[in-house]
Amino acid sequence: MHKLRQIFAFVAPYLKPYWGRIVAGVFFGILFGASNGLVLWATKTMLDRLVPPGSPAAPASAEAPGNWFSETADSIQSDLLATLDPWLPRMGDELTLLQIIGGLLVFPLLVGFRGASKFLGAYCLAWASERVVNDLRVAVFNNLSRLSMPFFNRATTGDLITRINGDALLLQTCLASGVSILVSEPVAIVCIFTGLCLIDWQLTLSILVLFPVCIIPIIYFGKKARVATGKRVAANIDQSSLAVEMFSGMRVIKAFGLEDTRIDRFRELSQQLIRQTMKTVRSREIVGPLVETVSMIGIGALILYVVHTARSMP
Repeated sequence: MHKLRQIFAFVAPYLKPYWGRIVAGVFFGILFGASNGLVLWATKTMLDRLVPPGSPAAPASAEAPGNWFSETADSIQSDLLATLDPWLPRMGDELTLLQIIGGLLVFPLLVGFRGASKFLGAYCLAWASERVVNDLRVAVFNNLSRLSMPFFNRATTGDLITRINGDALLLQTCLASGVSILVSEPVAIVCIFTGLCLIDWQLTLSILVLFPVCIIPIIYFGKKARVATGKRVAANIDQSSLAVEMFSGMRVIKAFGLEDTRIDRFRELSQQLIRQTMKTVRSREIVGPLVETVSMIGIGALILYVVHTARSMP
């Protein structure tokens, strides 16, 4: 988190000219995150209305009487359902024109709203990030061109090229994708958690015991991925420097017969790139299966808990 603040503090002066698009992208990202909770609540509401009136009711959830949260949640849901009731079809009721329109459009409108907010958020942030990175690349090139000759005697050509192109590309990815995820995903988690609490707050809170178990692999493998990425960037700099120096000094290399030496060195750096890239891929991709496995264990425990306490599944 500290490094993330350092990155945004560094690029803050370059963000000012495009602040409007960035704010718009963040706003649409928040809407996209909130739409996840809306889709969850709408799905639960429609499924409840499709239950036949004469079907036997499941055992009621054992909620503490007079609980403030449950009373507030029930009040909010009652107000929303009272507003939407004329527009939503219900099993056993005669269909009206409003219910036909609502039944046909409720999910397309929600999914369309979700998709539009995701597209607009991603587009606005990508639009701003492209221009920020271009301005930064020009500024870096301008500063490098004004440095003294002793600096160029110490620096390698591959390092300078990587600073202009490679680092700017990584920053662009951070601004275009990282900001969008950083905004939309926490909002989505909060909205989904709120929606689940409105459905059944006790079951939702009981599932939170698995949260630390899911966080541990994310932190551990995230740290490993960052270390591997740093080594990959260093190997990429060495490889670029080797290629530029070889092509610029080809006459000397040919004169002394150093082609095989340079080729072996290039092959060694390529193997380093492959190893570090695969370490990054392993650290990134293994998190999903681990979290999903833990989640399925939690779902199994939840089913046993519901059966044992004779609660109704929401």
